Amino acid sequence: METILASAAIAAIISVTGTIVLNIYLNRKTFKNDYFKIIIQKRIETYELLEDQISILKLSVINNDGRNDSPYHQIFSMGTKHLLISTQNLVLANGKSVWLNMKTNNKMTELVQLGNAIGLNSLNDSDLIDAGRKHYWKIAQLRDELEILIQKDILTLYDFSQMIKRKLEDPRIHSSSRT
Repeated sequence: METILASAAIAAIISVTGTIVLNIYLNRKTFKNDYFKIIIQKRIETYELLEDQISILKLSVINNDGRNDSPYHQIFSMGTKHLLISTQNLVLANGKSVWLNMKTNNKMTELVQLGNAIGLNSLNDSDLIDAGRKHYWKIAQLRDELEILIQKDILTLYDFSQMIKRKLEDPRIHSSSRT
């Protein structure tokens, strides 16, 4: 009888220990899965901001008024205030650049720098269309390149660790952290 009780006690201890170990393992797995869901969601949100900006930059206008029939993006015809509101997604995505692939981030930065070089914050409404015409092809090129990079990134959006490793291997990061 004692042997049966001892065997039952040992079996119970093994069973409880196994259950505890299994629960710890499953909780760690659940935590990791939840963690990666949050990271992926943050990345998706940032890429959606860029996607919205690309959509805005796909609308183009050509005036057939006989003076200048060069194309420009429609956002340049809506006034400075509307232009700044329309480029808000780009500014927000730039602030969340940690979630972007390095090449995508660099291309977005080029687009932001072009906007700064054009002086979008300081142009009056009448000068916007001229600026839009002057920089139409460069903006269109950056927009198209950014869209292609986003499409490539979507294939590996889940692979955050590889994206971070590539960012950390970038020599620009290492040189700026040493100064």
